[in-house]
Amino acid sequence: MLHSQFTKDIHSKKKRSKLKPILTIIIFIGIGFGAYFTIENYDRILYKFKKDKYVSLLDTISTLEKLPANSPDTLEKFNEPLKLIETLIGDNPGDSFLYYLKGKITWLKIEIVFESNKDEIRDIVFQERVGIESSPASLDRELWSESIVSIRKALRLGIPKEVEKDSRRILAWLYFLGGSGYWESAGRPDTLVLLQGTNIANLYKIAFSSGRPDWNLVENFLNKDSADLWKSIFFLNTGNVPGGFKTLKGLLLSENLPVRNRAAYLLGKLKEKQKNWRMKYYYHNMIDFDTFLLSNDWFFEEHYYTLRFLGKKTEAKTFLNKYEIIVNTVRSKSS
Repeated sequence: MLHSQFTKDIHSKKKRSKLKPILTIIIFIGIGFGAYFTIENYDRILYKFKKDKYVSLLDTISTLEKLPANSPDTLEKFNEPLKLIETLIGDNPGDSFLYYLKGKITWLKIEIVFESNKDEIRDIVFQERVGIESSPASLDRELWSESIVSIRKALRLGIPKEVEKDSRRILAWLYFLGGSGYWESAGRPDTLVLLQGTNIANLYKIAFSSGRPDWNLVENFLNKDSADLWKSIFFLNTGNVPGGFKTLKGLLLSENLPVRNRAAYLLGKLKEKQKNWRMKYYYHNMIDFDTFLLSNDWFFEEHYYTLRFLGKKTEAKTFLNKYEIIVNTVRSKSS
């Protein structure tokens, strides 16, 4: 009996001694996993307990705003902060400020692209004048949509007054870049009053041909020639045809080829309204077709039939050949 009990005790001790290292390993694995989880989710965990939880995120965005637009790795620097904000939104789906921050950071990614592509912004108003609704080719539509949804959700959930103006400014810019079909959404009088004195409020005055735009603000945002092109369009849209014609004539002397092309086109359209086809041909012949057709391929058909109408069959054929060469060149570059 005693021998049997003694044997059981020995076996029990052996089992415990075998389990000890296994338990130790499990404990260390648990500690390691806990440490790894804490490190990997440090920002998420800290966010829950921070009193000024948004400060570090706002500091990050402030740093991103100062990044150079022409640096090749600039856009990559947005990825990690954006991923963190999206993770925090997943943890805190009712936090309106996080949606504002996501909308802000996605907008900054869009804005930084247009810092070096302001000609595309200039063309939004030009193309609206000639009856073509468009948005810039550089616009990342997925990012654009994501930014709009985030800002709108932030406003719907309710955000502090100090960032409401910035939210509406961002939303107004996003709608402006989306094309004239979206302008009514952002161009409400109450929004424009809130944004008074900003570039975007000024652009909507030009787009809607209302109020008194600050042309110095436009000039500082774009450049003098582009501002004068918009001024001519504003004059034409508000019925000041002599003012528009005079401003466009002055732009024919511009060293800015894209602006000069657009001025010549608009002058030709004014002459078309007067049924003066030969003067339309005169002004449209000043256009540099090689550059203008690249971003305005709709012009081919209009000019081709103008040449045919005026009986300039040889010139029309030459123009057709030039257009085909440009189209083929573009296709070969994209393939």
